[in-house]
Amino acid sequence: MSKGGVLLAWAAGLVGCAPVVDVSELPSIDGYGTWYSIEFSGPVPGHGDRVRPVFVNDVARTYPHGGPYADGSVIVKEIRARNADNSAGALRYIAVMRKVGDTPVSAPVDDGWVFTQLSGPGAAERSPSLCWSTCHRQAPIDGAWYDYGE
Repeated sequence: MSKGGVLLAWAAGLVGCAPVVDVSELPSIDGYGTWYSIEFSGPVPGHGDRVRPVFVNDVARTYPHGGPYADGSVIVKEIRARNADNSAGALRYIAVMRKVGDTPVSAPVDDGWVFTQLSGPGAAERSPSLCWSTCHRQAPIDGAWYDYGE
């Protein structure tokens, strides 16, 4: 197994042990499949050589190309296997970023963001401890790797 594959397997294992998050106090991801989306593919640390459709809610689409994302911004990333023809294959898991800013919530908050992961639609969302500290802390756009604003 490649180094990236080992990291992905290790991180996925940690999520299974991570605490369940009460998402009732967080912006919803219901219907995220209908949101604006962009698809990325190829190897990246933490996600392996996968296909990653990323869905962005309307609040995140208002990002003004500088400064922080608005509270209520939600970014949902599906991590999917890569088929032989490079198309998106089976769903591996779903990673979610929700901007809550200074709003008090019971979930862990990293620089205004709540990070969760779930195994699939309808599954319990869990709070992985590595998303911020190992990756998103160094992202150039307020914890995100892409400017999703219109």
